Amino acid sequence: MPLVSVGSADDIFSGFDYSRDRLIDFMNRDFEGLTAVLWKTGDSPFIKDIGCQCKLGAYHKLSIEQRLGLKDIPASIYIGDYYKCLPCSSLSILMEMESGCEEFVVEFGERLGQTYKIVKFKRGLRYLKSFDYPKSILTKLLNDRNYTKCEPGASKLISAQFYGADGFTNKMMVNMYTESILMQNGLQHMIPYIATAFICADDSYYLVRDDKKLRLDDLDKSGDVFSFETTFSILAQVISFFHVMEPYQISFPFPTSDDISFSKSIFPKEFGHRDCRIASNISVCINISEDCGITAIGKSDNTTRVFHHTEADARSIRCTPFTPKVESLTFDFTNCVTRGGCCVINKAYVYRLPNRKNMLQTMRQLGAFMYPSSLGLYSFLVLLMSNECFYNSVKSYKQLDALWCSLFLELDRKEIECALISHDNVNIFKLLRSKYLRCDAVKHGWELIKLINERP
Repeated sequence: MPLVSVGSADDIFSGFDYSRDRLIDFMNRDFEGLTAVLWKTGDSPFIKDIGCQCKLGAYHKLSIEQRLGLKDIPASIYIGDYYKCLPCSSLSILMEMESGCEEFVVEFGERLGQTYKIVKFKRGLRYLKSFDYPKSILTKLLNDRNYTKCEPGASKLISAQFYGADGFTNKMMVNMYTESILMQNGLQHMIPYIATAFICADDSYYLVRDDKKLRLDDLDKSGDVFSFETTFSILAQVISFFHVMEPYQISFPFPTSDDISFSKSIFPKEFGHRDCRIASNISVCINISEDCGITAIGKSDNTTRVFHHTEADARSIRCTPFTPKVESLTFDFTNCVTRGGCCVINKAYVYRLPNRKNMLQTMRQLGAFMYPSSLGLYSFLVLLMSNECFYNSVKSYKQLDALWCSLFLELDRKEIECALISHDNVNIFKLLRSKYLRCDAVKHGWELIKLINERP
């Protein structure tokens, strides 16, 4: 591995940070301007260089015979004198491209000891475009008064612009924007850190910090016991993530076990925001996938929605817009987490997911309208509870069980728990479909987390 001077390594990462900051500034200030430059001109925050001959070290992986068999290659390339794009030039300082290794450890500078890996994304057209059809669907939904009571933030989107992107671009934008919000609350550890993104020749890449996190099942295998502190910390971090991101209407497809990970070696000793600080002995990391969506809120309160657009999805959604199912129900509990022994809120607006075959497409295209204030939280809580050890831990502590129970009507909860106990592979959508879900689940859950945190 080559030696890297402190200045060069730090300067390279400072350049990556500058590109990320420019993207966030564009998203907050000038989305139309971003569409004009991203992946198109030299003023793009991130580099696209289709003329690169290095191709992230691909040339070095060829044998002499393979090199001699290449067509239309300048003679200089055979002696190693060939054109490298800026990302290739930067990464060749940080790693040995000749080795073919796609992972490296920073050996000097502020990021000393950090491991990074290069993640290649599937090929495809890269774009960011404005679309009008989501707004027309939103207009229809806003005719239902109960819908606005469940998702009050949706009405603000009537004046928003909607921008669809390919999966690679969308994941990059949603991840970096989300991190900028989490950083303001000291929660940036809660999503993977993408240092930069670039297009080299025909391929698209992310440079991602590899924090060697564990899956939920790995915690079981390591012999760790889900103590009250560990289980509470996991629940509190997941709920606080959605509480912080609620104004930005972050939406998720239904997650899998690959979409949440943990670390017991890299974590803040406490976390939280506003008036609540919670002790932590583990960190939670939530994956931002290409199918996530987010609402960017600019400095002048102008709002812009970013989502993963595909033409097939768009045609399907235009033909079959869903009808919101929102009503007000009373929740009665005998085991609630409050000082007085009864619920803080025992009446709430609830919704049921539409029974759609193309639910994933709906989530991709219309995440902003699919109750993002609570659906993401429900999905990740059910995912956690699908792990037997985590489930048993929650059910064994009265206050944590009360938090879980307070999110469902009793009959729905029993049906969900029965499915969680009897099935190894849980389909989250099928499990939550037809169940009554609280519109205020995020706010309600955070209030209960604060109360549990105040326990003696």
